[in-house]
Formats: sequence, C-alpha cells, structure tokens
Amino acid sequence: MTRPADLATLLEDLGASDPPQRWQAIEALSRLPDQITVIRCLLDEIHSPDPHRRIGAEESLARMDSDVASEVLAQQLVDPRPAIRTRAAAVLGRMAGVSALRALERVLGDEDPAVRSAAAESLGRMGNQEAVPALLGAAEDPDLSVRWHAVTSLGQLATDEVIPTLIRAVVDQDPGVRGSAVDALEAVGSGIALEALAQALRDPDQHVRWRAADALGQVGGDQAVDLLILALRDPDAGVRWRAADALGRAGNPRSVPDLIVALADPEPNVRARAAASLGHIGDMRALPHLHRMLNDNAEAAMLGRVSDVANMAIQRLRALLV
Repeated sequence: MTRPADLATLLEDLGASDPPQRWQAIEALSRLPDQITVIRCLLDEIHSPDPHRRIGAEESLARMDSDVASEVLAQQLVDPRPAIRTRAAAVLGRMAGVSALRALERVLGDEDPAVRSAAAESLGRMGNQEAVPALLGAAEDPDLSVRWHAVTSLGQLATDEVIPTLIRAVVDQDPGVRGSAVDALEAVGSGIALEALAQALRDPDQHVRWRAADALGQVGGDQAVDLLILALRDPDAGVRWRAADALGRAGNPRSVPDLIVALADPEPNVRARAAASLGHIGDMRALPHLHRMLNDNAEAAMLGRVSDVANMAIQRLRALLV
C-alpha cells in the first residue's frame, strides 16, 4: 500500500522523542481526508516494536470516526493470525459505537483465548451495559484469563443482574478470578453479596481475603461489621489491618471493643489502622486506650509511627467534646 508523503511523515512522528510532536501527529492523523487508508496504516503501526508508535497509533484510532474505524477493525477480527485479532479487539474497546460492541461480542467466541480475553476486557472499558449478557457467558469460559477479564468487566458495569454470576465466581478454582469477583461485588455494593463475601473471607488465599475485607467495608451494615470483627483475628496480618481499616470506614460503634483489642496486635500496621479507625468512629470508650498507645514508636506502613496515629485519633475524639 502506497502511503502519501504527509501520511508517512505523521506516522514517523508517532515515534518522535518529543511528546508534543507525537500528540500533534495524533491530532493531524485524525483530520486526514482518506480515513480508511489512515486506519489501515495505523493498524500496521499497532504492531510496531516502538512503544511510542504503538501507543500513538492506538490513540489515533480512538479519535477516528467510530463507524469507519470499527468497520476496518472488525475486518481484522477474522484475520488468521491470533495476534492481529487480539490487537484489533483491544483497540475496539476504545470505540463508542454499537458496531464495535457487536463485533466484540461476536469475538468472545474466538478459538484463541487471548482474543477472547481482549474482547472481554474491551467490553468492560466501553462501559455499555448492553454488553452484560455476553460477559455473563464469558465469565463461565474454560480459560481463566477470559473469566478474569469478564468478571472484572462485569464489576465495571455494576448492575444487579451480574450479582449471581459474581457470587459463583467467588468460588472459582483460580484465586485471581475469585479476587476479581470480590472486587466486582464491592463495585455493585449490594447486600445480596454478603454471603459470597463471607465465603471469600474464609478463602485459603490471603489475597482474596484482603479484597473481601475491603469490599465488606464498602457494603457496610451490621452483618458486614460482624464479619469484619471476625477478620480481626485472621492469621494473616494483611487481612487484619484491612479489616481494621474497613471497620473505620463502616463507622459502626459495635466494633469499638474489638478495635480496642486490636490495639494490642503484634503487627504495627494492625495497631495503627485500629487506632485510626477508633478516631474515625468517634466513640469516647477508646480514649484511655489510645492514650496508652502514645509510647508505641513502631513504624506502620504508609501511616508512620503508631504513636502519631494514636495522637491524631485522640485529637479527633477531643474535638467531638468541644
């Protein structure tokens, strides 16, 4: 395919070391009259070994007329080479039209799991709830990468319709899928998900339990608080400090006695999060216990010394007395 001189120059500029020059090329490419030729050239560029050119080509395609670009990209979805189909599916996720949506739904049945994964991820990025039925099917895909992307995308779309599928995904054989399901349930934020989150809080993989604790803090309510109180006794410190943090976000005074106990946890991160949460809840029962923490000079990740966190919590409580 012969490239006009101005088109060839702009494509070269996608790899320029100067960022403004690259962005000027991206803008100019979207304004060239022969959009079909430009799109076909950009499709070549998204396979360039130069990351600037690849990213610039994707940015340019995203700025093209969505119907024209979607039509050309959809043709790439039947290319015999899986790598071409995968990149086309990834770029289609940046289009806004219904034709792009339908093309991605179809490619969820591709024989190659990398193509299906790219399609599932792109459907979530598009943010169109019409994609939910197709993604519900993809969440049952035999390939764990496809399931992970489908479950993540369902969380981005966040409708009650997806809850039963997400609850099933909480017991998926793969811990990554289970963790993604927990995150998605947090995004949906429904009390219906409590049973699944309770199960996730008992997961053998501590990373899944971490995410379950975070999600329960978002859900809130007495049942979620009770589950988080139990999580304060988890053998993994990461679960315990996330539970302490989530209880502070939930703001329920029923957790105060257990957070006071957590002030004696052997891990500084747990003690600091418990102290911070007691300050957020604002219950005066915590005050004498926080005073005893003022000599705790252990360092907590991201929060600094435990004594400083306790002091800030004390100041919050005292402000409530004024």
